[in-house]
Amino acid sequence: PLAGTRAGLAGHTVISSGVRALDELLGGGVPLGSLLVVLEDGFSGAHELLLRHFLAEGAACGHRCVLGAQPHALQQLLAAVPAVAGAGRESEGLGTTCDDETRKGRTDTKGGDDDGLHIAFQYRRYIGRQQRLQRQREAKEAAQAQRGSSVGGGKGAKRARAPALSHAFDLLSPLPRGKLERATGLRTVEIERAAEGGRAVAEATREAVAGCAAQPSAIRVLVRSLGEEEAFSGGGGGEGQSLFARAVSLVSALRRIKAAIAPGAQPVAAALVTIPSALFDSDLASRLSSLADGIVRLDQVWQLYASEAAQAQVHEASKAACVLRVLRRPITHTLASHAPGTQHLLRVGRHRAALEPVQQPPEEGAERPTAVPNVAGSATLKADAW
Repeated sequence: PLAGTRAGLAGHTVISSGVRALDELLGGGVPLGSLLVVLEDGFSGAHELLLRHFLAEGAACGHRCVLGAQPHALQQLLAAVPAVAGAGRESEGLGTTCDDETRKGRTDTKGGDDDGLHIAFQYRRYIGRQQRLQRQREAKEAAQAQRGSSVGGGKGAKRARAPALSHAFDLLSPLPRGKLERATGLRTVEIERAAEGGRAVAEATREAVAGCAAQPSAIRVLVRSLGEEEAFSGGGGGEGQSLFARAVSLVSALRRIKAAIAPGAQPVAAALVTIPSALFDSDLASRLSSLADGIVRLDQVWQLYASEAAQAQVHEASKAACVLRVLRRPITHTLASHAPGTQHLLRVGRHRAALEPVQQPPEEGAERPTAVPNVAGSATLKADAW
């Protein structure tokens, strides 16, 4: 098997999206040969966060990468690709190491100013404790996977959980551009229009696939905000293209990319394409359902709640970047703990990005659900109780 891949269900080979919780929502990861579309919310910039994690995971696994983006966003996107947490002296949970911060405190303090030293020391102990817990969790998962592979699959045997496919990244430790290019053999494509950009990305993908014959490797294709250019360029008086023309260009570009990543029976490439859904009609997700293998939708947090009272009940909802929903999984007939369409808050902390299920409170005046016994005697909830 290729490095950084794992066998999935239905004979698929999957790679990680770079976000462990998102892999679980997708049914195990992103299958090779699949096209994953992310519908942007237009405000939070969370789509760029997903692109950076997808690219960072490729660098950590040694996958070849093809990146297509607008000229004004290309450099900005590459400048903030996170490095693996704890992968070196500069990524141990801080942008600068705790020892460096402590040395600064010792040189800057005078006399009896020991509070800064005490805080730095306590923070260093906290970071070290978190790293030890992370290593213990990873060792425990690896041991469980090893026991599961040696124990037969009897009726009463417990199936061990496979070790995580993704890495943990530190948002405050950017990966140097040179190291990123060496690890991924990065090919960048500047996109001016969707149709031409899709053709250029597809051509670069085919060249990368051809290069895998000598050096086998998985390939990651990333495209940022495909279709954004047509909305603000072309046409007289500075007006963009019509809605129908933008949709035609978008579909044409996606078809070219889809054909490039899945040329044969054993694909080695997967694509993550973000689309500014606000620039298209509301039926964009249904129109793309026959073309995209997986669809993820990003929405603004305030769209979850109809009243201010409901918003006030949500703990720290303002700190969430957006709401993430998986509308379609790239792997069908998979079992997961969350059904498609379940809403999750994408929270961006100082060092990590995390997904957590939305605990949406009931609206004012709504009837509380009551339990009624079913035929078997267990309790079920009324379907129309909310």
